[in-house]
Amino acid sequence: MRYIIFFLLLLSNPAWSGSVEKPAADHSPEAQLAAFEVTEGYEISLFASEENQIANPIAMHFDGKDRLWVLCSLVYPQLVPTEKADDKIYILEDTDNDGRADKTIVFAEGLNMPTGFVPGDGGVYVGEGSDLVFLKDTDGDDKADSKKVIFSGFGTNDTHQNINSFTWTPDGELLYCQGLHAFSRIETPWGIKKLDEHGVWRMRPRRLQLDPFRGVAGQNPWGIAFGHWGEGFVKGNGTSISELTPVAVPTLNRANELEIGKTAIKAMGALVVDSPALPDDIQGDILIAGYYAHVIDRMKLYPDSSGHRTENVPPLFRTDHSSFRPVDIKTGPDGAIYIADWYNPIIGHYQASLRHPDRDKVHGRIWRVTAKNHDLLERPNLASLSIETVVSKLGSPIRYERDRAREILSEKPTKEVIAALDKWTTQTDDEHHLYEALCVYAWHETVNPGLLERLHKAKDPLARAFAARVAGRWQDRLPKAESYIAASIHDPHPRVRLEAIVAAGYSKSPALFAKALEALDHPVDRFIDTALAQISYYQKPVWFPALKAGTFQTKKPEHLAFALQTTAGSDAAGTARTMLADPQFESIREILLILLSQSRKPTDQVTVLTGADGNAKVLEALADAVALHKLIPKPIPVELETIIKSDKPETRAAAIRLAGLWKVKDQAAFIAESLQSENSQVRNEAVAALGKIKGAGAIETITKAATQSNDASFHQASLDTLAALDTKKAAALAAALVNKATTQPQLKSIVTPFIRKTSGLDMLAAALESSGAELTPEQSGNIRTVIGNAGAYSAKLDAFLGANAPGDKIGIPEYSEGLIAKLASEVKKGDPDHGKQVFQNGAISCIGCHQVGNQMASLGPDLSAVGAGLPVELIIEAILWPRRQVKEGFLSSVITTKSGQVISGYIQKENKQRVSLRDAATGAVTTIAGNDIAARVDAGTLMPPGLTANLSREELIDMVAYLTTLKGK
Repeated sequence: MRYIIFFLLLLSNPAWSGSVEKPAADHSPEAQLAAFEVTEGYEISLFASEENQIANPIAMHFDGKDRLWVLCSLVYPQLVPTEKADDKIYILEDTDNDGRADKTIVFAEGLNMPTGFVPGDGGVYVGEGSDLVFLKDTDGDDKADSKKVIFSGFGTNDTHQNINSFTWTPDGELLYCQGLHAFSRIETPWGIKKLDEHGVWRMRPRRLQLDPFRGVAGQNPWGIAFGHWGEGFVKGNGTSISELTPVAVPTLNRANELEIGKTAIKAMGALVVDSPALPDDIQGDILIAGYYAHVIDRMKLYPDSSGHRTENVPPLFRTDHSSFRPVDIKTGPDGAIYIADWYNPIIGHYQASLRHPDRDKVHGRIWRVTAKNHDLLERPNLASLSIETVVSKLGSPIRYERDRAREILSEKPTKEVIAALDKWTTQTDDEHHLYEALCVYAWHETVNPGLLERLHKAKDPLARAFAARVAGRWQDRLPKAESYIAASIHDPHPRVRLEAIVAAGYSKSPALFAKALEALDHPVDRFIDTALAQISYYQKPVWFPALKAGTFQTKKPEHLAFALQTTAGSDAAGTARTMLADPQFESIREILLILLSQSRKPTDQVTVLTGADGNAKVLEALADAVALHKLIPKPIPVELETIIKSDKPETRAAAIRLAGLWKVKDQAAFIAESLQSENSQVRNEAVAALGKIKGAGAIETITKAATQSNDASFHQASLDTLAALDTKKAAALAAALVNKATTQPQLKSIVTPFIRKTSGLDMLAAALESSGAELTPEQSGNIRTVIGNAGAYSAKLDAFLGANAPGDKIGIPEYSEGLIAKLASEVKKGDPDHGKQVFQNGAISCIGCHQVGNQMASLGPDLSAVGAGLPVELIIEAILWPRRQVKEGFLSSVITTKSGQVISGYIQKENKQRVSLRDAATGAVTTIAGNDIAARVDAGTLMPPGLTANLSREELIDMVAYLTTLKGK
């Protein structure tokens, strides 16, 4: 059932399902407005629509004249070959200040599916396919008449993953995102920059510096926002929102996503609310454009050690209107919230025909949210003011004014701006004013040591944190930069330490990297841990050669151990070998031995074994390496005989595993005795080792031990071993054991070994049939669930289990649109309450793997909103015929080893030496040596047919009815 739901989530999470809905009967703004359910105290009005030429808006930005720039694309998702691309950027203006746009200017036209833009530097940056282009109006008529390609080579493998979400940081860096299937290679004055798959780009326009960051939210990040002190957040177009700063290091290592919160269902874009025109209780909240569920989500944002966390609260507003598709959110000059509405019943690009007549190419809306009983702000029109006056607006309590002030100042002559800033900063001690000024200095790439010093000593830790960030940016031009960063590593506040770590990551000084590692002497949270890991990877070309040359020193050996263990590669073993001989590294001996265990030299394996002194972690690492590289020392170290008889079960188990891998025949008798051990880990390692040492000669002993045991884990270990030696005999034992197994965990231990063996399930079917086994319906259902959860399928076993059962069972029907329509009509009369019982407790229980509401599970995706806008026909199709559609992020891999072992799952990590994937059968991560792979297929969904075959028609109907009620509310 897990993969039924996996596929349902392919519909809800990767934009299939709710991305294809029935068009509204009435497309008028009035009808749409009437359908909004708005939080008490707020109201919505229309700012612009198709009457203003707005259709399919993707992104929007306000300028210094308080005009709204809107990017619209009618070409998406694909250009009609006979037509000319003509996407546009519009400028909207409310000339009479009535809250409604009344003037439209076409700034640019003839664009080909642009996916993001931002005004700046006297023009507009646009992401257009593989290019970052710069459009400029050179004659002052508000129409672009100049186009220049700034960078080229961005990936375009999937149109909704092209570069997007163009956003200025407070200090003038241009950030933009790319998605999962984008593979980019960009030539810059600073060298070739590359980013494979999803991440964020950072560009410093005045220096043409471009850097990629990995480890941000979701597979398709789409949305960037900043807090009051420049704290960065990235929204994926899935459910998650993540912290940006810890991964703002241009290493190719992909860090684990630092999720700080999630929406109930897919959403994009983010805005941190900061407007006096809105109530106090919404200030600092994050608003998110819930394009999939037709909602504006709302989260409370809180500090969490060096990072943040969020708390979901009721949305700002929602609707059931099928065409409301919010894609961008901005604060306007009047303090209101503006929302770009793509307006379309279809938002996917291949889930419906690219020429589907319901794709709306006519409508588009910009909505305006205001608060009742709150005065709107007067539009500032900062572009009309002098430089000195605009500089003074950096101290405004209104964030909109501060944001526009920085952008305006960035386009003014540097000399005049700096002169005005120098004067203004001497007249204020307000730390946030100084922060704003430092942002503008950074935007102009002008170093100001005095101002940096003042913020470095600020009382507010977030001011000090930003000073550390800028010190990192300026360290190639600021002599004292390293001293600022080094001091900030020991700041009492974790956010300052986090920023200092990232700043140190850009240094070419091994000494500063060593200083950054001293952050380990303070409390370390997940944000700091990630930042240290990322700079360890990025700075490895700096510190590792110095380490080998004997010129790199850390304050404590444990600091060095962190860097070595984090970045361990094929080069680590030699360094560990040298360090083990040095007494000063005795405190990290365990880590060094683990690193040395990765060596392919048998002599190093002996060193690890003899030096481990019974340390189970070291022995396990050694065993992992031996299993991967298949190296056997000659002779076998005599110390093994002592270690294998350790009183510590975990040590004995690891030693037995090594004896099996090294095929130490002298230990066969002792290992056979260990089959009767009271410790399950020892027993399970013993059965595997005995099979490796004695081969077919171990079959009788193992069979007898398994028959006498009631331990499910021992049954699985025994059958795993026997299946590798003689699959037919293993199947015969399994058929005998099945009669004593009733629960799903017991049956899983018996069936799983055959899932992992070529033709294993067919052999199990034959053994069950020949043994005359008569399974209860519950046993058959549990076996089918185990197989289905692993993404496996055997027609022969399915037949034995009664896949096409007579009577009222749904079986595996042939695909039919007529059947889908008939079932869909029956779902309308289904019983969701009974369907919930089927979902949770029936023969295909799903709740053990998936979260629904507060019922937590971790194996599968969150289904709390799977029914939001999901057509019932597609739910039915996904359940009964799961392999008709597969989406990114859920493509499985099936690896067959040279020994005939079959492992299906999702790739976790791979390189030239090994592949690690999460085994769908066991849930464990399995690592396979590259030279041990006989075949690999990377395609398809893990969900096999037939998982619901034993459901009655009524049960299927009711379960679908229940799934349609899950709206994420």
